[in-house]
Amino acid sequence: MEKSTLSKQSVCFIITAVTVCVGMFILNCLTPLIADDFTHAHIWGTNEKITNFAELFSSTKAYYTDWGGRFNFTFLAQMFSSDDKIIFNVFNSFIYLVFVLAVYYHINGRAKTNAPLFINVNAAVWLLAPVFGQTVLWLTGACMYMWVVTFALVFLLPYRFFIEKPFKSGFYLKYVMFILGLICGCGFENTSAAMLAMCVSFIWLFHIKHKIAYGNIPVWCYSGLSGGIIGFLIMILSPGTQKRLIGVTMAADRNAFLQALKNILYSSVISAVFLFVLLMSALYFIYRLLRKKENRNFNTLLDTYAVYLFGAFAAVYSMSLSPYFPPRATFNAFAFLLAGVFLLAKKLQWGVSFAGIKKRLAAGILYTVFALSVFLGAKDVYSYSNDITYETAFRLTDAELHAALYQPKPQSKPIPDWNAIHEELARHKNLNLQFMWEEYRVGQPEGLSYSQFCKLYRQYRKATDRQVSLYNERKAGELMESDWLFSLPPRKS
Repeated sequence: MEKSTLSKQSVCFIITAVTVCVGMFILNCLTPLIADDFTHAHIWGTNEKITNFAELFSSTKAYYTDWGGRFNFTFLAQMFSSDDKIIFNVFNSFIYLVFVLAVYYHINGRAKTNAPLFINVNAAVWLLAPVFGQTVLWLTGACMYMWVVTFALVFLLPYRFFIEKPFKSGFYLKYVMFILGLICGCGFENTSAAMLAMCVSFIWLFHIKHKIAYGNIPVWCYSGLSGGIIGFLIMILSPGTQKRLIGVTMAADRNAFLQALKNILYSSVISAVFLFVLLMSALYFIYRLLRKKENRNFNTLLDTYAVYLFGAFAAVYSMSLSPYFPPRATFNAFAFLLAGVFLLAKKLQWGVSFAGIKKRLAAGILYTVFALSVFLGAKDVYSYSNDITYETAFRLTDAELHAALYQPKPQSKPIPDWNAIHEELARHKNLNLQFMWEEYRVGQPEGLSYSQFCKLYRQYRKATDRQVSLYNERKAGELMESDWLFSLPPRKS
């Protein structure tokens, strides 16, 4: 009976993984190149397209010396942007699957396969991930955010497994961890800082919880941390990063100071929300655990949960030092928080077991919302799939490109002949727009409203260079002006 249950769990797990991978591939195929993707398709700082690996390495070097230290994942973004997008679609779908698998294993540890948990993790990522399109589907955003977080989560997995139960490792693990740490260290500033903070926290827990002397902690723990620190220093000490820091410092001091305060406030608000939600959930789980007397490994569980919470806070607050804090920069904090919350939830088998009417109802609502959001998301992405690509735009003339990009929206109401109206107003000085609109509505009772009529006429005059205006400075109460439709009334002598 147990083998049958495990077999069903494994089959469900595999089907979910394949479905997620195929679904992501379809969404990636429907997502066009956007914004920075076109910049990364060229040699950095030039208008020349990248055509070979020599130019790709040259561009990465220019980026490292002139702009920033995230050279490894920028290299990937430039490589994918300069090639056929189908290649990125395949790799990105696979990396997304690795991402959700990494989150799942951070939650489940080395326990037996748990298909419902894996399904819930996928649903949570889809429904709750900040700016999903910018961090997962967009080529440049995916390389800079999801890929970086995925590598960091994979790097931290051995630490998570070791805190659960110490294990003996092969000699090769210390080299693998050093290389992974080096790659992740120069990935993205706040992700790397959070990863290093969590790495140090795990090592400290090895000493506290498992009573392992610092000198007896496995070598791979220190080699991974060393690689991460070296990679982080390579990133923040890069010539490009120093130039950007000098530029920010030498810019308007007052504005830079106000922006820093704004970032700190924004970080504090986000962290306060995180803190409230997570502390409330933690208190609830603590209460449930104590009531059910399932607190044998309770302290270790809470300490592990605190590591993920600490990593999320480090990811958010490290962005206070940046002059720009886009919402997509919280994607890494979301990943760490997701792992921490589900780690506590799994302890109670909350949201994992489908026994009971309430849990069946909750699961039904969750998956209905999930299915609806998948449909709406796919529909939204599809609306961009027919947009003009870079290659198509390059072949069009300026007039053809303008006509394709600025196609007039279909109007359900009849549009007046603006040229005739303009000539009529110019010919008869006693006419105004109110009169012309009333005349238009006589023939078109369901036509434009007066405000729409005036707005479209002003757009016509502006587009045809027929708009003439004179600005006069007026003092309040000095003059009174009147607008007359017909001839002025006779003056009284």
